[in-house]
Amino acid sequence: MKKNLPTLAGKAFRLFQLLCISFVIQVFIVDSVQAQIWRPEGLNMPGAWNGWTNPPANNLALASSTQVPGGKITIDTVGTTRWKTIFSVAATGGDLVGGTYAWLFTSGPSSGAFNNKWAGVNVVMNTLQTYVYQGAADNNITIVNGKWYSVNWEDKGYMSSKAIFMESSALPVNIVSVSVPVSVSPNTATPITVTTSAAKSAEEIIYLRYTTDAWATSVALPVTMSGTSGTVDLPGQASGTTVSYYALSSTVTGLSTDFDLCTIYLNNNLGANYSYSIAAPTPTITWANLQEPESGDIETGETFEVYGQAYIPGVTGQDTSAPGLQAWVGYSASNTNPNTWTNWILADYNGSDGNNDEFFADLGAVIPSAGTYYYATRFQLNVDPYVYGGYNGGFWDGTTNISGILTITDPIPDPDFEWVNLQYPDTGTIVLQEDYIVYAQAYIQGVTGQPTPAPGVQCWIGFSTTNSNPNTWNNWVPAAYANAVGNNDEFTANIGTQLPATGTYYYASRFQLNTGSYFYGGYSDSGGGIWDGNDNVSGEVIVNAPIVKFPVLFTIIDGTQLNTNIKFKGSMTAWDTVSMIPNNHTWTLTLDLLPGTYEWGAIEDDGTANGLWLIAGTNNLSVTLDNSGSITGTVTYTTLITTGVEEPKTVCNAFPNPTDGDLNVQLLEKASLVLFDLNGKKLYYTKDATGDQQIDMSDFNSGVYVLEIHSGNSIQHQRIVKK
Repeated sequence: MKKNLPTLAGKAFRLFQLLCISFVIQVFIVDSVQAQIWRPEGLNMPGAWNGWTNPPANNLALASSTQVPGGKITIDTVGTTRWKTIFSVAATGGDLVGGTYAWLFTSGPSSGAFNNKWAGVNVVMNTLQTYVYQGAADNNITIVNGKWYSVNWEDKGYMSSKAIFMESSALPVNIVSVSVPVSVSPNTATPITVTTSAAKSAEEIIYLRYTTDAWATSVALPVTMSGTSGTVDLPGQASGTTVSYYALSSTVTGLSTDFDLCTIYLNNNLGANYSYSIAAPTPTITWANLQEPESGDIETGETFEVYGQAYIPGVTGQDTSAPGLQAWVGYSASNTNPNTWTNWILADYNGSDGNNDEFFADLGAVIPSAGTYYYATRFQLNVDPYVYGGYNGGFWDGTTNISGILTITDPIPDPDFEWVNLQYPDTGTIVLQEDYIVYAQAYIQGVTGQPTPAPGVQCWIGFSTTNSNPNTWNNWVPAAYANAVGNNDEFTANIGTQLPATGTYYYASRFQLNTGSYFYGGYSDSGGGIWDGNDNVSGEVIVNAPIVKFPVLFTIIDGTQLNTNIKFKGSMTAWDTVSMIPNNHTWTLTLDLLPGTYEWGAIEDDGTANGLWLIAGTNNLSVTLDNSGSITGTVTYTTLITTGVEEPKTVCNAFPNPTDGDLNVQLLEKASLVLFDLNGKKLYYTKDATGDQQIDMSDFNSGVYVLEIHSGNSIQHQRIVKK
């Protein structure tokens, strides 16, 4: 900062003067935290650009309007209090000449104009920067001929403060007008038009700043300008919302904070801001339907519940039914427009479904005689006209949205099904195209449960990807008669190979006697019964992608060179024997296996019941296959056994087999028990057991398991089936 050096006496006097001023300033600062600078002194911007004259009476663009007559730095108290000025830069004729300058923000009396200063900043254009109160270093700035500079300085009193220089290639334009819409619909974008006094420079950005919560939060959207006019769409808002807004100009892109400090000009409707409100529309039913069912077949007096839904924007879909909304289910013997029908039953509220209210009524309880009937729904809000709902999703029109059809018959004379079910399983998991056997039973008094199948009884097992009423399903697999179970006939079908893709499927049974009506069977823990979707329900099977199998080569080397019929057996074959391929006393077998751990061995099939066991010791051979196909364990074995004995007689009884829960094992002598699945996974083990044992298989998946019995030096295997 340029200034003349004082004399020694002058220095002493000036030091005393500064101490006094410093004391006054310090007291003022303590008492003025969060206040503004003293208005009569205002804000000045002296520097090398005006020869450090302060107050800058020699350049009014840099002088406070409250201290220097005609000064152009003015105070703005709208929003954030700030001092501002606009000056031009040109080689001739401008407020300043282009170049790089040292300068300061200052405030003080004419006799002590540098008492308060804000410094320490190298100016970056279009950026808010913090100026240090009483900072030691001067500010520095580079200004360019042919440019205009709009300056805002935040008045926080005598403390560090923020300021911004906004550079443009022309004098900033004024915002002349901002439009206000006459009416706005809910959730509809609203265009706002802004006009300016002239076409803006390329650097200027016109923003529309708006709020929907009384300025607790706000957003500034850039206005797309063409010449002196431009528009911007304010986002749609819900009914009852008030939107307040105003227009501003700036050179800061992506403006999202410090709106006031970054504003050059604004138009806020003389401080009142512009606003509009979105009025709530008059409630009305804009959609109604016949939800379900599309059709039905019942016997006289049976329940037949019909459901319908209605939608009133912003009203339905709440915890309670919409006020003033009533619903009916109507029926007619003629398939005519429901507005001509006379039979209407008041429907009960069933709850909300998404944004809709749902109602239902029981038609079966009010239609007294057999026949074919047509049904639809009717709704009314307060005293508004009735609207009618059709099936397939909307107001009844007789073409796309139509009436449901109900066929009522008198009870079918005996014999007929009195009970059908889905016997088991209730759930399961398989891989794609794997077997999945499903069982179902039916009862006709005096007909089923005989040594031969009941004449005229047919059964199917059906499946669907939706857990809906089976009477709407299209995929049915014929089931074969299995056997009589008590007074029932049992049927079975393999639906696993019919399921076309991975995913979750639901299944149930269907029975028909001769050409009579279909009866659908569901599952329950108590034995199941006719499907009702509540107590007796569909089964569920999850179909996963197949697990990759890997080929594993097993080799038995006959060290005795005496064996002639070596056969393989192991947990992967459910301990069934499989022939091996001989080649000069080496016997091989390749099996495709899933990842897992398996036990195995081999016998010489010498015609005895169990053959000659060729593995020495009491343990089976073991091999493990991981998910990448890597093999650990034993796949090659050399046998030196030349004599042997048959496996001993059965040392245990296992029942019931098949089982759907507990497996009872009666041991005739001391033995160890191991239960494997077909992947060789050990599921149960007990050592040196005697007497009666019990294995809980209720949580096991349906399928085949292997029970291994170790007694003395012998090993026996028994296949167990879990329903």
